[in-house]
Amino acid sequence: MRTKRRSRSMSHVDEGTLHAYLDGALDELPFGDAQAIREHIATCPECSARLEEEQQIREDAITILSGALPHVELPPLEELRLRAEATSPPT
Repeated sequence: MRTKRRSRSMSHVDEGTLHAYLDGALDELPFGDAQAIREHIATCPECSARLEEEQQIREDAITILSGALPHVELPPLEELRLRAEATSPPT
């Protein structure tokens, strides 16, 4: 668990750990570490606010990027495979 020491009794979750939390990667840590991080974020106003900011940044990025790319309908994978076989030279 990576934390920044603020005082002897208080530590804060670092940015990388916040991103791991958002990515759902805390489950890859030992249970005790993951649980301690979740409890800290739940009870620390500063870390909770930072987490909310990061979530909002991600949501804003998704919104911006989804409007920038055109929607493309792809044919089913089986159809693509058949097309590729039909156009490939015989071996």
